[in-house]
Amino acid sequence: MTTEIAVEQHGPPIGLTLSQILVRMNIAAGFAAAFAAITMTALTRYGQALQLTPFAFGVLAALPFLTAFTQIPASYLVERYGHRKQVAIFGILTHRALWLSIAAVPWLVPHAWWWLGLLAFVGLTNTFAHLGTPATTSWAADLVPARLRGRYYAVRGQVVRIINVPISLLLGWALDRATQGGAQALLLTLSVILAIAALLGMVDSLLCLKLPDRWHRPRADGLPFREILRGPLADRNFRFFLGYNGFITLATGFVTPFVWLYLTEVVKLGNATAIFMTMVGTSVVSLFAMRTWGTLVDRWGCRRVLLVGGLLIINGASVWAFVTPATLWWGYLLVLISSLGWPGMELATSNLLYSMSESGRGGERLGSAYAALNSAVVAIMGTLSGLLGGGVAELLKNWSYPVGEWRLTYHVVLFIISGLLRIVALAWVLGLREKQGNGEW
Repeated sequence: MTTEIAVEQHGPPIGLTLSQILVRMNIAAGFAAAFAAITMTALTRYGQALQLTPFAFGVLAALPFLTAFTQIPASYLVERYGHRKQVAIFGILTHRALWLSIAAVPWLVPHAWWWLGLLAFVGLTNTFAHLGTPATTSWAADLVPARLRGRYYAVRGQVVRIINVPISLLLGWALDRATQGGAQALLLTLSVILAIAALLGMVDSLLCLKLPDRWHRPRADGLPFREILRGPLADRNFRFFLGYNGFITLATGFVTPFVWLYLTEVVKLGNATAIFMTMVGTSVVSLFAMRTWGTLVDRWGCRRVLLVGGLLIINGASVWAFVTPATLWWGYLLVLISSLGWPGMELATSNLLYSMSESGRGGERLGSAYAALNSAVVAIMGTLSGLLGGGVAELLKNWSYPVGEWRLTYHVVLFIISGLLRIVALAWVLGLREKQGNGEW
């Protein structure tokens, strides 16, 4: 791959080959992966330390979705006025920097308002993330040629998981050591960890400064706002894609924090074991499955991969109920088997969205509008998901029911609800159509 691409910048142009661009993107993705691994692992434990209620955990799960509505005006501004690269970098860079404020909550916010400070700053950081997302998605779709996307993002997914595993193990060890030192030591450790995550995440955006963006052209003759909605929604396949993405989000949006709460509150696991189960084991399985799924996406197409992967992950939440003190590792084996399907679902979904989000390399296609509308639907369903999870948790927080060696709690009820909703999501995939041979619309 030796195609030369001139980088737009002040001063003499710099020629970057396609391979150099993809390598730089993967390096940036490594820093982003470190940021995501730390924040995803530490945030729920941080919420526990800041004494969030079960309902507040539901709100915390809903915030990334509730704030996603900002993507629609962000997409309009990019398609109307341009500056796609600048918007992408500014939004994501600010999003990462705001995690420094999240890390400082217990030291800057009065104790009685810790919960509100956490929710407020998480909402703010997610808002900036969404402001940059439509531009970032459309830009990445133009940077990575369609013929390479399945394999490229498979390799990228493997890089992410290779980084996730040691970080998660180190975090588990650090949090267990901090817990032994008392509440204050745990808070300080969590704050330092989240601050480090913020700095790592900012490097990701800075590495993208030299990547080119020569294809996107704003509408010089103006762009009615309604076109941001009308154009993508006129696409039948996009509507089915929205149906699938909406219901899979409703099914999974609330799951992560409640899996953690189930393992620590019901199964009584320590931080290190809980982190191993939720982050390390599933990441290792995904690491080895990712390359195979990437090849299948390029060979089979996204629709077939979504169907096969969707069947595997139907019980992805409910199998956690089999992780009990008496059946800890046998139950976890079922979790790992189900998690084999997630890399395929991830690659197929992202490849479909990238294929719809291309700008047409200078054409009239409103690529970022597809990403924005997808995020708006995900926002609605994700918000409902978080509120559903928080509402059921609050309603049933004192309920339990013995079944043999098991004790059913609200966590298990939520896991079963998630499984039923995944079946509904899979039905939408049946209506998707693809072009022959490359997995695109």
